[in-house]
Amino acid sequence: MRETSLELSRLGYHLILTTDEPHNSVIDTYRVFTDKRLVDGFVVLDLKNEDERVDFLKLRNIPFVAVGRNEKDKDISFVDTDNEGGAYLAGKHLARKGSRMFSLLTAQPIKAFLYGGNAAFKSGAGNEFHLSRPQWRLR
Repeated sequence: MRETSLELSRLGYHLILTTDEPHNSVIDTYRVFTDKRLVDGFVVLDLKNEDERVDFLKLRNIPFVAVGRNEKDKDISFVDTDNEGGAYLAGKHLARKGSRMFSLLTAQPIKAFLYGGNAAFKSGAGNEFHLSRPQWRLR
């Protein structure tokens, strides 16, 4: 974040970080920033599949970019690592090495960064894919 803040400062911008506060909803915080014209746009982190921040920003036509993507909002600007491509290549690599039984440990699917990763892994592993039991999910 330091380097991002320094680069933005060099370009004449300021980076303001916000966190969820127990006494205010994140939408209340966004509303204060937008109503008082304190910001020109947002960078939305930790995107969820059903994300009220995205709904709020789209409704008010406020510019934003998301770090990550989700299943619902196909029309938003985002930056992301290629989780699907990486998962596909991992499955394909293991299958080529002769592996046929995999334990795939993933987080809860509410997090948008998991979008497509499990299916991509299975696709890369091919028809011989079998998931060992039990299926464990990290929380």
